Amino acid sequence: MSRKVTILVRLPLLGLAGCVVASACGKPQASRYQYLPVSFSALPPPGLCRIYSSGSPSAVRDCDDIEWDAEPRHTILYRPNDGSRHVVVCYMSDSERGRIDDVEVFDIDTRRFIQAIQRHGEPPIGSCQGALLEFLRR
Repeated sequence: MSRKVTILVRLPLLGLAGCVVASACGKPQASRYQYLPVSFSALPPPGLCRIYSSGSPSAVRDCDDIEWDAEPRHTILYRPNDGSRHVVVCYMSDSERGRIDDVEVFDIDTRRFIQAIQRHGEPPIGSCQGALLEFLRR
């Protein structure tokens, strides 16, 4: 009898854990960070990208295929050249090279989180530049 009770108690708890981890409950997840996780000096100039890892930014460069140059767990910063004062932050996969797991948009002036575009690689966005287009369509 106690085994049935244990199973009945565990099932709803597992469902709740699934909601929290996978955001399966319909509520959008909050940002990894409330504020932009890099200093202003680490941001690339408008229209360019930069790979960022543990406090050390790489050289500024164009954004073409930058996802393949970023190591797992690195972050890509993309600053659009559209006058929007936004920065797109792409968090690379922990294990798979070239795969973007999460994408967030921050306001440059206030440094505050604006919106999550992608969580855990779904739906897949091919590039940080493509993520900005997705954000502007919403």
